[in-house]
Amino acid sequence: MDSRIEILAEELQSLPQGRNFEPLLYVHRIKALHGELTLEADKVVLLALRKAFLDLCERQILSQNGNIEQFANARRAEDKLLCIEEASPRGELDPARLLHIVKRETLAGRLNDPDFLEFAIAGSSVLGDNVSHSEVKTSWLSRWFAKKQ
Repeated sequence: MDSRIEILAEELQSLPQGRNFEPLLYVHRIKALHGELTLEADKVVLLALRKAFLDLCERQILSQNGNIEQFANARRAEDKLLCIEEASPRGELDPARLLHIVKRETLAGRLNDPDFLEFAIAGSSVLGDNVSHSEVKTSWLSRWFAKKQ
């Protein structure tokens, strides 16, 4: 496993229990690291860590009577964006790879969006491999947390 994931996991484990913390910093670090990792196994470990961290953020938002629906929408959008970015290693969307990633994330319980799975299945069957597109660089979770500051 990539040592940067281990360091991040240790930092997240040391967050103070029951106290507020700055989630935006970790959202940016996780997203950046996801883009830098090359091994699928490392990405899977990082995404499991990300899910646990976002579940913690969700509990914090609920405890503060925050807008959980907006957070959930941003989280779902970011989940999809990460799948698309992972399926586009050189700026070219590989629909077959996207389908593999969406299935992997759905089976792991990190993605629960039947419409997106259907989209990935259709894209893979209709388009085949490697479709040019412009990469989206904006982070939905970054936008959400930035509004809270």
